[in-house]
Amino acid sequence: MDDLQPEYLRLKPLKKFWRASHWATTLALSAGLFSVQGASAQQHIPPQRPVAIPHVRSGRAILRQQGRTTILCLTPRNGKVKKVVLTHPSEYPQGMNAPYAASVVAEIPGQLLLFTDTFSSNPGNEQGECGASETGERFLHVVSLTAPARETFSELIESCLLDIEPKAGTPVFDLSTRELRLQFDANKVRPAIQTYHIAADNSVTQ
Repeated sequence: MDDLQPEYLRLKPLKKFWRASHWATTLALSAGLFSVQGASAQQHIPPQRPVAIPHVRSGRAILRQQGRTTILCLTPRNGKVKKVVLTHPSEYPQGMNAPYAASVVAEIPGQLLLFTDTFSSNPGNEQGECGASETGERFLHVVSLTAPARETFSELIESCLLDIEPKAGTPVFDLSTRELRLQFDANKVRPAIQTYHIAADNSVTQ
């Protein structure tokens, strides 16, 4: 009986099937394209410029960004490079943003290094809250340079987003007592005064 149907009646279901297959293929290719583009964007992260920490007497100190990790690379004048992974505890992680500035707080050459690094606030959203802040988010690091080189302390000491503002001169390190002192303007995030002790092995206690 089907053989007696007109040609256009027999082709109509085939046309519907072809259209459905065509749209399914198009959607699959589009999804695959977006997936590839997304993966490509993640894989091709623009290179982050290294940041030098000036006035370090223990050697040449550079901050390098690898993905989401900031690494201190210290090259002594007569020795191999020491690499120390840094942490940045905050409610607003910096993602893949690299620090744009760094400064020495105190140093015992070859033994101990205290420094700060600074990130832009609210990276990627210049129109958002604190997006245009020049200060950004500033962290304090205590790094033991004796083997094995390691970070022993990290603290967010200035933040536009969290309204953390240190007093002038903060942080202060007293070499004779090995006391680290932080003072902040009153807010709900940080106590007004924080005092730490850095032991002979460069561990930090409060």
